[in-house]
Amino acid sequence: MNTKRMGSRLARLGGLLLLPLMFSGCSTIASRVAEREQAFNLLTKEQQRIVMQGRISEGLSKDGVYIALGRPLRVLREQMDGITSESWVYGRMETYATMRPAWPSPYPFRYGYGPYFYPYPYDAEVSVMRDTFVVYFNQAGKVKGWKEL
Repeated sequence: MNTKRMGSRLARLGGLLLLPLMFSGCSTIASRVAEREQAFNLLTKEQQRIVMQGRISEGLSKDGVYIALGRPLRVLREQMDGITSESWVYGRMETYATMRPAWPSPYPFRYGYGPYFYPYPYDAEVSVMRDTFVVYFNQAGKVKGWKEL
């Protein structure tokens, strides 16, 4: 058998075997229900209906919020007057590469970049939070409200 052809087959097989690992980080409502089935069954029928739509309501447990919305970007805990409160921050990060305009060089062609000095077209990456909101929990671990930021 041709070794080049065999190497190509092995590379394709390796790629197919790694494919599930690439998507294993993505979770869906159904996968989160399966993960926390017992907690889902403890919810009322109305709460189950809302959670399956990817929404939350006041009085929903932390497990219900996790099932509906997934893992939060950040969990904030603060203590005030001896009472600890917890908030979960949700949103999605978008990263953009920004273009830096090249400026004329005082020494054209000095560094081999032509009449403009800056050699790289992309200057920096900018991360922006989109669709950000916070879910607030009471002492009992139930949703007491949420706010879009």
